[in-house]
Amino acid sequence: MTLAASDPDLPPNGAPFTYNLVGGRHTSLVTLEKHSGVLKTSRSIDRETTPQLELLVEVEDNGSPKMRTQHTITVNVLDQNDSPSTPRIVHVLVYVFNNQINGDIANVHPNDPDTTGDYRCKILSDLNKNPITTFTISSGCKLRPTSASLPSNGHSFLVSGNDGRHADVVSTVSVEFLRLDNVTVENSITIRIENMTSSRFLANYYRNFIDILKSSIENSDELIVYSLLDVEKATDISVAVSNSNKGFRSKKYMSERFSKKQDAINLLLQSSKITIDFIPCDTNTCDNGGICYEKINVYEDVQITDSQSLIFTSPLVKHDFRCKCSDGYTGQKCDKRQDPCSPNPCQAGGQCRRQGYDFQCSCPPNREGKFCQLERGDICSSSPCKNGGSCRESSDGSSFFCLCRPGYRGNQCEAVADSCRPNPCLHGGLCVSLKPGYKCSCVDGRYGRHCEKSTFGFKELSYMAFPALDSATNDISVIFATTKPDALLIYNYGIQSGGRSDFVAMEIVSGRAVFSFGGARTAITSLVVGQGASSGNNISNGKWHKITATRNGRVMSLSVSKCSENGDFCEDCRPGDSTCYADDTGPTGTLNFNKHSLLVGGLASADPVLERPGQVHSDDLVGCVHSVSINGRALNLSAPIKSFGVESTCRRSSNGGPCSLGLPDDPAHPLCGPFGQCMDRWHTAMCRCGEPFFRRTARILWSTIRLRMVDS
Repeated sequence: MTLAASDPDLPPNGAPFTYNLVGGRHTSLVTLEKHSGVLKTSRSIDRETTPQLELLVEVEDNGSPKMRTQHTITVNVLDQNDSPSTPRIVHVLVYVFNNQINGDIANVHPNDPDTTGDYRCKILSDLNKNPITTFTISSGCKLRPTSASLPSNGHSFLVSGNDGRHADVVSTVSVEFLRLDNVTVENSITIRIENMTSSRFLANYYRNFIDILKSSIENSDELIVYSLLDVEKATDISVAVSNSNKGFRSKKYMSERFSKKQDAINLLLQSSKITIDFIPCDTNTCDNGGICYEKINVYEDVQITDSQSLIFTSPLVKHDFRCKCSDGYTGQKCDKRQDPCSPNPCQAGGQCRRQGYDFQCSCPPNREGKFCQLERGDICSSSPCKNGGSCRESSDGSSFFCLCRPGYRGNQCEAVADSCRPNPCLHGGLCVSLKPGYKCSCVDGRYGRHCEKSTFGFKELSYMAFPALDSATNDISVIFATTKPDALLIYNYGIQSGGRSDFVAMEIVSGRAVFSFGGARTAITSLVVGQGASSGNNISNGKWHKITATRNGRVMSLSVSKCSENGDFCEDCRPGDSTCYADDTGPTGTLNFNKHSLLVGGLASADPVLERPGQVHSDDLVGCVHSVSINGRALNLSAPIKSFGVESTCRRSSNGGPCSLGLPDDPAHPLCGPFGQCMDRWHTAMCRCGEPFFRRTARILWSTIRLRMVDS
């Protein structure tokens, strides 16, 4: 999609505009072209898990000074019909008013995880395989009685249906008809549940709600819940209670009985915004002295509420109100004057002109405003906007508004905006206000604009497996942190013959990055970048690094860069910089991996390395992995083909790992004592002791013992 902006300013203070993606929950899924405003997805999106994209876009004009504004954009992700339907067992509850049925009573399509489908159904037979004549399918899967009069009660039958793409499935449908008349409606009350839709109520709460209401009335009473209706952000439920001996119960009886179960209803629905015996009339319903009257009305329209196992069908029932207005007023709520110019609302001799139920004042030359109440002048001449804000006159000239600079807010830009309240950073991240904007300082193992992402922890003998690499072109990037001087990052191989095979490998050898590839009938070509484990600047120092290896046919290159913010930001390495870049040409351009999986971070077994000597010089990675990208597309590390020993989070202190700790019983002393050298093994530490010290801490003195083997 393409974003477009408009600006009331004249050129050159308007277009061209620049667009920047500055926030939102799903910024990682899209890219935004700065000048054209073209918004594209950066990877495939599964609608079942991500039905909407929420983005925050900043638009900047070409004026001087440049003005910026931010807009929230919601993108609805359309569904694909890619999942087969499943059989459905559904009961249809139909309330019929005055024994007349109008139109369809239910949609009996099969269960389907997709939201779209070209559903088609047909009635097969009843459960005893007898033909069904009482019902028909009008279109799609819409069920309709063949007669407008009330059918006999109790029907069960089989329905065959599909989504227009996958195979038919057979569902079981039962239909129950219940009578409803004016007497029932006149003896009803309305229960209103705020922040609830009728479909969610039917699917999750209906049956338990009925049980609670039944427990509040006498055993001889019959509960009648005959309407569910969505009203704005609430659901209205129409309820009546009848008694075989006493007729319909009074509204007072129902209100008192149901109110005793108010706490149980609140607990069931997890809400306190429930009104028993709701009446739409209150003191503010009718304006200007109007009198409010309320009534429950039944309309000809059919209201169908659908859930997986229950369909609730009834006529449209609304609890309406009507205002009887006092003289001079009209409108649904008596909020409009019959003649808005009587008496004349215009001041200072202004002439009133009627515009429907509204008016417009024609003011004298020296007056302005809705009522000619203001003296005409330059309303922005006093520079009312603070902190560099720009003053703009409103369209009617009666007021002004301020365009604030980033970092300020308020009607006159008088307040400093604190973008860190509330804290937008997740998982304990620290928000740093930049004025304008903010930045999240994430805890160890977390990254992302809002610390919403986590790195993966690779333990000893761990690995992940993904589909094989492309045979001709490989662009591989790995962002990681480790203290292991010899670690395998990427390995993909083909079928071996005579101890050789096609392969590609990326690894760390003696603290340096190594990228190798070769064929079953060619020599191995390797690139090496780095200063080695003996250097304090090697890539096995526990800090975040990014290794990028490319192979385009025979041409190969390798680069290494340092990263920060748990691997979220990496420096650039320019081609030709020998400190971080190397390239070469190999003997073969096309490799065949024979569909063997790409291994990340280690080996599933030692056999491939033993059968192919000389291809790799390390075994596995012990450390953290931020991300792996293949040909510009990030691998989903949460969903490998196979994996072992990999944790979804990687917790390691950025202050030095286990060697930064002291002795457990004496934290003031270093872990390996005053004479030992601590060796960081990522999750653990090992002490290297000099003579004559030995074992865990170099503070323990051991005598030297020499042993000699003697044949017996």
